Amino acid sequence: SSGFDGSALFVRGIYADEAGRDAVAALATGLGVTADLSAPPAASDADAAALETALNEFVAANPIRFEPSSAILTADAEVLLDQIAAQALSLTGLAITIEGHTDSDGLPAANASLSQRRAEAVRDALIERGLDGAALTAEGFGSERPVVVDGVEDKQASRRVEFRIEATA
Repeated sequence: SSGFDGSALFVRGIYADEAGRDAVAALATGLGVTADLSAPPAASDADAAALETALNEFVAANPIRFEPSSAILTADAEVLLDQIAAQALSLTGLAITIEGHTDSDGLPAANASLSQRRAEAVRDALIERGLDGAALTAEGFGSERPVVVDGVEDKQASRRVEFRIEATA
């Protein structure tokens, strides 16, 4: 938040990374504004579970899409990953596994490879957005875990990315 407290301008909040903190602090200093910035809080097990639920509900409603038969993210996916990264950066002390899944069309080995590359593409995109690569794991499951509705695979729903999140502190 920012504002005027009656005697001085201020900016207050939680920074996602040290570069962001330094940039805001430098800008505030240059403008003569008081900056009160703190690190994101460490995640509890409950925080990690809540974030996992929130992210998986978000990507179920807004799937991360790729170009057909590839691991190239679509422009729409890039926007979604901005939102996912912002949520993940709100806490520290997380281990995040990005799971890639495919439908059952095609050869199982090809699906396993494609799902791994897609999970890695999401991992790379999250690293580009400031998440710690050491805390991110990509795992491809191919068509091992289809989404089944009334005994029939929902192929579109089976093509998905999901997140598993644990607190590490």
